Amino acid sequence: MTGVQTCALPISLWRQHIIECLQYLKENDLLKYIQVVQISPGEEGELCYNWNGVWAFDDYAIQAFRDYIKEFYQNDVVRLNSDWGTDYKEFDNILPPYGCYPDRYHWVFTDFYRLSMLRYCVFLADSVNRVFTPGYWLWMVHTFPNYPNRFYSARYPLFYTENLRRLGYMDYAQIAALDWQSVEDVQYLQSLGGIKVIGEIDVQPTEERLGWTFDQCKKFGTDGVFIGVIENLSIDGKLTALGELGRQLI
Repeated sequence: MTGVQTCALPISLWRQHIIECLQYLKENDLLKYIQVVQISPGEEGELCYNWNGVWAFDDYAIQAFRDYIKEFYQNDVVRLNSDWGTDYKEFDNILPPYGCYPDRYHWVFTDFYRLSMLRYCVFLADSVNRVFTPGYWLWMVHTFPNYPNRFYSARYPLFYTENLRRLGYMDYAQIAALDWQSVEDVQYLQSLGGIKVIGEIDVQPTEERLGWTFDQCKKFGTDGVFIGVIENLSIDGKLTALGELGRQLI
């Protein structure tokens, strides 16, 4: 949300962390064992407040949004007012919206939001590329239902996947196999030149939920299923009941 150019210190540290981790693996001849790198546009607690609104009122976020709308409207506040039905005197009086509503003000903010997140995704992938290029890129673009729910990076899986694939940074898209998704969404992702779609529901599923996850993925036609963290699937080298069920379902 804060924009890549307007918040240089935190993302520079994140880039340094990625590079140092990969350099360590490279120096210890371990990169040869890594075929896939997973990156996520966001996290569950990101950029929100009480899970129901936009939390974009730090100085970086405000300035990044103002810079975006100035460019979008060619530095003409009259043009913005005509589009939004508002009467702002100058761009420096405009703040990001707090909530979600389907008017032009919020739609333009949405464009700003997802473009900022896409730029951040590219920044992360470029950080990896500075050390090595993996055989495959896996992104947890996830999904989240749209209006009236909160702004969240996971609301735009089609946008991220389409653009990251064009840039050569996407091979696998991990999405939520839940009923706000559609078969058409999955088919569209699969049409983007080799994208494989992995359906996910729980990180630590129960046996009942794991079975349901597979049923959901069959319904949506995904290419694969996320079966959860390995700690739940085996103990001391032996499959648990959940692990055995996972084996049978696979």
